[in-house]
Amino acid sequence: MTNTLKSIGWGSLESRRADIKVTTLFNIRQGNLEVPIPPDYKPHHLSTRGHSQRYQLPHTGKGPLLHSFYPTTARMWNKLREETVQCETVEEFKAQVRAN
Repeated sequence: MTNTLKSIGWGSLESRRADIKVTTLFNIRQGNLEVPIPPDYKPHHLSTRGHSQRYQLPHTGKGPLLHSFYPTTARMWNKLREETVQCETVEEFKAQVRAN
């Protein structure tokens, strides 16, 4: 990360993109954005690992779908902590994501 990014308090482009993706999914789940979640992305019913709002990911193979919004974001979402996904406001969620 460059000194300029550090001086203004920004993370790397990769981390900022990841933060935006999971925040967008949070907004979709909260109803702040009217974007339908594909029916293939069902809630995961096993509660042995991770948080209570994980997604069961469909097999995407090696095609372009593998790197599209929902597969990449759902994988990131599934790695979040329970207290992060339980946030009630976007501001609170963003603060939790940045803290990780």
